[in-house]
Amino acid sequence: MRMGAPNEHWVITNLNSQYELCDTYPSLLYVPANATTPVLVGSSKFRSRGRLPVLSYLHGENNATLTRCSQPLSGFSARCVEDEQMLQAILRANPGSNYMYVVDTRPKINAMVNKAQGKGYENESFYSNMKFQFLGIENIHVMRASLQKLIECQHMEADKTKADKCQCKKKQVTTELRHGHCKQLFGTVT
Repeated sequence: MRMGAPNEHWVITNLNSQYELCDTYPSLLYVPANATTPVLVGSSKFRSRGRLPVLSYLHGENNATLTRCSQPLSGFSARCVEDEQMLQAILRANPGSNYMYVVDTRPKINAMVNKAQGKGYENESFYSNMKFQFLGIENIHVMRASLQKLIECQHMEADKTKADKCQCKKKQVTTELRHGHCKQLFGTVT
């Protein structure tokens, strides 16, 4: 048993035992107990790289959950009833809540651009009792570049011969982190 699951609301499925549903997920997945096989498969087919919504965290006291998935393959108008049913199953698996937040970590503009590529984000009118929110966090490549700058600055600071260059770079990195990525990351937590 992990995080109090499986339980009456969350079960383990072996639909991914051969990694046919999603090759980037583990072979065993925690999913809502009331999600049927057709719903799981349909939701997987509607999500980029097959990454259907699965349990990532279950709070031990109030049973609140965090689930993760990839963006839907919605384009400008595609709809998937199974995916809508999957999100409703997740909501029902959280008995203490009448609604659910669907959080997209990307900037909304990036998600809108992805619509032109057949991807995108959920159409709010198809998902009832859901509150959608974009966090505006840049993609992994931008975040990784910022981390690399911070690491380089730490190494320069250790080398006294590069101290002046480090101070200049440190100021740039600090400004970037304070007003950019860290603000995006930590400003959304409150």
